[in-house]
Parts: sequence; structure tokens; C-alpha cells
Amino acid sequence: AAPAAAAQGERGDWEFGPFVGYGFLDDYGPIHPDNDWLFGARVGYFFTPVWSLEGSYQQFRTNTDFEEETEDLDARLSSTRLNALYTFMPGKTIRPFVAAGIGRETFGVSGMGHTTDLGLNAGGGVRLFLTDHFGLRFDARYVSVNAGGGINERQANFEGAFGALWTFGGGPA
Repeated sequence: AAPAAAAQGERGDWEFGPFVGYGFLDDYGPIHPDNDWLFGARVGYFFTPVWSLEGSYQQFRTNTDFEEETEDLDARLSSTRLNALYTFMPGKTIRPFVAAGIGRETFGVSGMGHTTDLGLNAGGGVRLFLTDHFGLRFDARYVSVNAGGGINERQANFEGAFGALWTFGGGPA
């Protein structure tokens, strides 16, 4: 018999979850932000057991490590994203997925202003359902941003995240 959790993630279900992770940022020109922790939340909707769409918001706060002998400053990267997810092994307790999407990436340094640019991301992960409505989620993403604000070069950032998930809604009983 399949576990009760196998019914979640069906057509019409919603998924909500907070997450924490670690980000590896590119140079952003001479700014050199440090790798550091990130946190955020996401909400998604299952159109079918394999296709879902989710929105997410995350904050990444760090410090700079300028090339010159300049005092390091606080830096922040905020991301608002919309992603499509394709889930493998629907109805199972462990469900790998791939994801891709677009987002608004805002990078700022104290006293130097900020820039907001379009970011493209792709990655994957796995959902691990522990109960009917609760589980854990692991994600890894590659994010490409053509940063403006005097930087004007493509940045390649990597992120890994771990979070909780709750599902609720219109799936079959």
C-alpha cells in the first residue's frame, strides 16, 4: 500500500514553504560579494500531478570584498521569481523535479545604490513527503543575471536551499 502522503501534489493542490540556503555569488564587477546564507518563501499551484507553477521571494544579505583597499560594505540581493516545475514520480513519497524560470534580481550595496535586472534560473531538487500534508524540500539553482548599474556583465550565481513544504487544496481524497 502506498503511504497517505502519496495523494498530495495532485491537480488543484497548493504548496507553501519557507526555506534557508547558501548562495555562491559571482564578482559583480569590482564588488566581490561574499558567499553567504539566504532565506525566503515560496507558494506554488499544481496544474497536474507533474506540472506546477510557483512564485518565490528570497533575501541574501552579505558583505563586499572590494579589490581596492576600500572598506567593505553591506550588500543585499533580493529575488522575486516565477518558476515552472516538472515533477518525476508523481504520487510517490520521494519526488525529484526540475525547475526553470525568470525573476527580478535586485542587487544593492550600502551607499552605492542598487540595480534591478532580469534573471534566468534553472535547477532541480527533490520533495520528500513525511505526512499527508507536510514534507521537506531540497533545491539547487543556477541563476544568470545581466547586471546593470555600471557592472554591465553577466553574473553566474549558484544557490542551494533546504526547506519545509505544506500542501493543501483540491487534490483527490
